[in-house]
Amino acid sequence: MRHLSLTIIIWFIASYVYGQTNPHGDGFKVDCAQCHTSQNWKVNTADILFNHDNTSYRLTGQHKVINCRACHMALVFKDARRNCNECHTDMHNSTLGKDCERCHTTNSWIIENITQLHQQTRFPLLGAHRLLLCTDCHKSAFQFQYEPLGVNCIDCHKNDFQNATSPNHVAGRYSSDCLECHNANSNSWRAGIVNHDFFPLTGGHAIDCGLCHTTGKFTKLSTECNSCHNKQFLASQLPKHVEAGIPVKCETCHSTTGWKPSTFNHLSTGYELKGAHHSLVQCSDCHKGNLTGAAQTCIGCHQSQYDTAPLHKAQAYSTDCALCHTQNNWVESNFNHAISRFPLTGAHITVQCALCHTNGYVGTPTSCTSCHMPAYTSS
Repeated sequence: MRHLSLTIIIWFIASYVYGQTNPHGDGFKVDCAQCHTSQNWKVNTADILFNHDNTSYRLTGQHKVINCRACHMALVFKDARRNCNECHTDMHNSTLGKDCERCHTTNSWIIENITQLHQQTRFPLLGAHRLLLCTDCHKSAFQFQYEPLGVNCIDCHKNDFQNATSPNHVAGRYSSDCLECHNANSNSWRAGIVNHDFFPLTGGHAIDCGLCHTTGKFTKLSTECNSCHNKQFLASQLPKHVEAGIPVKCETCHSTTGWKPSTFNHLSTGYELKGAHHSLVQCSDCHKGNLTGAAQTCIGCHQSQYDTAPLHKAQAYSTDCALCHTQNNWVESNFNHAISRFPLTGAHITVQCALCHTNGYVGTPTSCTSCHMPAYTSS
């Protein structure tokens, strides 16, 4: 009977020793000596030989120095939690999602590149937005909670839109899309980038908006020059635009660079400006207050020069100035002697006009002796 009882006791002990399950879970194949010693089952962290880098979860940063039980609260290691928010309390209350590694690292919870991280969101920080405190937009930021915000300007700047007075955005029915007029890269509201392509702002038109939009309204403003420049048109003196019957289409003669010089294309009138007429003469020199009826003949403008020129009037020179003169200057004569009664040939071509025309240019004798008698008699 005693032997039977001892056999039963030995059987129960063997069943307990050899039949108990692995405390680290079924299938755990790591050698016990990697963590335990022969002295006892108690684990000394400094004596652990097991390399966690050989697992699917590599330890980095602060994870290298914490106690194993901080993560492995149960002895079944495969059940350990892997996601940050499974071990760490979400101070942001899910306002930033569950992916802590978007902002934090295992080295420290402190974030030193918040601005750079924000550039990767659906609302990159530009211009004045880069200079703001987080709490200026995220009102709960002091509680580490960053509630999702709208990305349209009006979502944050509705009060600015409604309270704007110069100009009045509401009365002027402006678009609530602030980017149509304002620059997101600027540090000021006044740095506008209005798309003014319907009336390009070039030259002198690159001025303060209020100089054209005098009523504070930015809609239905005429694009006609005269709508803004009628005073200049009426007050013009050289020439007097009204008396001359000049049309109010300012762009016909002027550019946005400046009122002077005029850009009018004189070739369109049928009278092309050449030589001194192009480079030296002012419009008013020919157009005496009337730009629509100026003379187109030389004598029509140069009568005084004809009258005061030596012998021109006395000897009844032709009033067709172009027979002798060019538009470059009065001094150079280009008279074609071939059309006269005495074409110039030989040495006559190089002779100065005054050597033959001693008494003017009309009625000069054409016989040889009239000029060469002294040479004949002395030969």
